Amino acid sequence: PFAVKTISASREDFPADSKYLGEQAYQRLIGPLYYSFEHAGCYFLMLHATAIGQPVRPNCGARSGLPEREVKWLRTELTLAPKKPIYIFCHQPPDEWYNLPQVERLFWRKPLVAVFCGHRHTLCRARLFAGKPVLLGGAVSGNWWRGRDRSYCVDGNPQGCNLIWIEKPGKVLAAYRPAFVRAYLDASD
Repeated sequence: PFAVKTISASREDFPADSKYLGEQAYQRLIGPLYYSFEHAGCYFLMLHATAIGQPVRPNCGARSGLPEREVKWLRTELTLAPKKPIYIFCHQPPDEWYNLPQVERLFWRKPLVAVFCGHRHTLCRARLFAGKPVLLGGAVSGNWWRGRDRSYCVDGNPQGCNLIWIEKPGKVLAAYRPAFVRAYLDASD
């Protein structure tokens, strides 16, 4: 087993005009905005789909997507990538990308298994991407929390995140884990 934690480098979170919180600071402190790696017979793509301010796709309020330099990197990456099951992790779901058709075409006839993202702070399954499921996790932050103790996402689920198990290459399970579930371990004899 292994864990993948994605951190949003969204311009919403890291304004470009901030000396300490811009994308350059993110790259300096945390690492690249997008990258790939192989593990346990699988291929993982961590995408930076947060190019707010790009052209809006017709009939869609999308203002995110992959910048052209990232699309070029992705095209090369997929050409050189091993023929292993592919898992995508990103902040905004693909159905909000202004360049969805362009990026989606890159994944047809590739061994894509699923896409995991957040952004909406809801737990649901979104529109398919290249014929594969897009799973949205909940959230552990937000200024619109519901409930008496303000610990619920906009969809009524408690704050939390998805835990993802890859049973074998190509077979994935996801479970939602509330953030504030208390578990007690009795260490006494």
